Amino acid sequence: MARESGIADADSETGLTLAKHHLGQLAEPYVHRYELTRTTELLQQMNVPIPNLPPYDPAKDEPFPWEADVRAAIEKLRAEKEAREKAEAAEATDE
Repeated sequence: MARESGIADADSETGLTLAKHHLGQLAEPYVHRYELTRTTELLQQMNVPIPNLPPYDPAKDEPFPWEADVRAAIEKLRAEKEAREKAEAAEATDE
């Protein structure tokens, strides 16, 4: 309803995006709708054709230089957590 009336509602937009993410319905990255709408309107006022851009393809994104290190750190922390939880579970069954 906020979109229909032209009112910005960041909380609702965030909730909608999170819901779509959890449902696996986000095929393209989040769009800043206000900027996209204003840019489209401006191009129309200037009689400039709106470019037809290809859909977003995450496979074409190059990873950031630090991304591999972050992924490795996350995996290390997960492995440590799992090992700690298994050890605690084993101690609980021994008692």
